[in-house]
Amino acid sequence: MLIFDEVVTGFHISPGGAQGSTDIIPDINTLAEIVAGDLPGYAVASSSEIMNCLDHNACGFLNREKIIQHSSAFEQVNDMSIRIRLSLNHVIKSKGSDWLVYGEASAFHLYRGNELLIQDSAKFYPKKVGRQSLYKQPADTTRLLKLAMNINGVDMSGWPRVLISAKHTEKGIDETIEPFTKSIELLEPILEF
Repeated sequence: MLIFDEVVTGFHISPGGAQGSTDIIPDINTLAEIVAGDLPGYAVASSSEIMNCLDHNACGFLNREKIIQHSSAFEQVNDMSIRIRLSLNHVIKSKGSDWLVYGEASAFHLYRGNELLIQDSAKFYPKKVGRQSLYKQPADTTRLLKLAMNINGVDMSGWPRVLISAKHTEKGIDETIEPFTKSIELLEPILEF
């Protein structure tokens, strides 16, 4: 039996979740807040053959046959993620740094390596760089940047990997750019920027 735990990935990867992007259909799929518009909620999805074997009363399921369809939330989240990646890369480029914000769907990551001179985030392929290079980052950069963002009023939970949710708006995304710029300026004397 194949179980996908998409509590984190959910629709953050594609409108069909990880199974939609990999074309692998699990026997059971679990989802969390993404199915409830980032409010507390969860879902277990499977075929009726498997779902009928579960004791729904023991798990607290109220309606085992309710079908949930997501609306345009994925498209909104994806658009906001593209917006913040482009905006942060614009700030980084204006500072003359070789850092790079990259990602897909609702996630974005900060690559702080300086052995690659990549100017275009659309041409950045993390798999080609390799896990070792992605994790070989200048010492203490992540902690300092997260602290600088907090000082400037923005909590980037999960930094250097951040997920955008359906709660994020254009205004909220735009309001992140100035604190990021101030954080970079604050850290320029300390970091290899």
